[in-house]
Formats: sequence, structure tokens, C-alpha cells
Amino acid sequence: MNISARVTWSLFLIVVIGIVALLVVFQNISQNKAGPTSVAGGTIIYAACDIPKGSQLNEDALAERHLARSDVPQDAVCFKSYAIGKKATYGFAKGETISVNRLTPKPGECDYSPCGSKCLTDENTAKKSDNKK
Repeated sequence: MNISARVTWSLFLIVVIGIVALLVVFQNISQNKAGPTSVAGGTIIYAACDIPKGSQLNEDALAERHLARSDVPQDAVCFKSYAIGKKATYGFAKGETISVNRLTPKPGECDYSPCGSKCLTDENTAKKSDNKK
């Protein structure tokens, strides 16, 4: 076999290996998108009864619901402890998801969800930083 044939076969082999590697990478990416996010669940808090505008939320007015992770709204409250004691800036109908954007923050607390998007742990509750004064 001459040198040009060896170079041709080497380049062909490199191209085939590259194509196989790309296919494996794209397959893994597509499995990651469809896999854990659709299987894992998330907890949201919803109104167990009608909650009028301006009323303070208590434990009896709130209930939990488990949803597929992809169905959890980004601004949903994920822990009762986050919502209890806050006032509703707008009313909530029975069964409606409690939204962070519709609650007044407790003193010393930021006005965004400790859950962020897709519900993290309760220890992630954010406090106002000194530079926000």
C-alpha cells in the first residue's frame, strides 16, 4: 500500500470516528432533556380555600400538590413555610397556585422565591443583603 492510500484510509477512519462521537453526544443531550425533568416531581403550594386580597396566609389556607417537574411554574411557591405569614397582594381562588409575585414579602426578606425556578430546598431562602439598602 502506498502512502497516499494510507493517508486516505486514515482520514476516512478519523471522519467516521468523529461522526460516531457526535451521534453519541447528541443522543446523550436529547436523553438528558427528556429524562429526569419529565420524571422527577416538584411540589407547589395552592390555595385550599378562597383567599381574599390583603389577607394574611395561614397554614389552613394552603395545601401542597405534586406535579411533574416540567409543569411547575417558575414563580410558584414550593414551601408552605415561605408563604405563611405573608399577605396576598391579589386574591387567590380555591385551587389556584400561590405565586411569589402575588405575595408581599415578610420584613427582612427579598421579594423573590427561595425556590427560584424549579423548586430547590427550603434552606435557600434568600435574605436581603446589606448592599440593597
